[in-house]
Amino acid sequence: MFQPKPMAICLLLIPLIACFIHLSESANKTIDRVCSSTAGNSYKADPRSCKCFYKCNQAFYQARLCCENDLYFNPATQGCDDPKNVNCTIVAEDLPEYRDSSKTELTSAKPPVKPDLEICFEGIGHYPDPGNTTCFYHCDANNYAHHRCCAPGLAFNPEIRSCDW
Repeated sequence: MFQPKPMAICLLLIPLIACFIHLSESANKTIDRVCSSTAGNSYKADPRSCKCFYKCNQAFYQARLCCENDLYFNPATQGCDDPKNVNCTIVAEDLPEYRDSSKTELTSAKPPVKPDLEICFEGIGHYPDPGNTTCFYHCDANNYAHHRCCAPGLAFNPEIRSCDW
């Protein structure tokens, strides 16, 4: 029976590991490039997708989020919008391929299953839903994000972190 020598296995694995490290570093550089010009908390368009965007905090990547249904991220409104209102031009030829395991689909009112540090990174409080100005997330002491919506006729005001006229 054929038994490979440990040295032969190492020689086969080294190029594979080096390739994986290169792809991971390339993906991080892409994200760093997207968030690098950020001051404070903001959302930046994903250069690979009209639907997705990055949540950045002080030039650091916090989370990758995507709009539901057929909506696109609108950098002007910092939320999800009808594609006809969004000027999305994707230039991806100079960016490396990557898979983002932190991709989060925005959902309506599902109960939280685990702490959501992507939304609740500032702790207890109310935070805007980037996909809907009438809704927000309530973050509890355990960093669980609970999706809530304002009463009809009201919108969530991120400055006062509450529903407002």
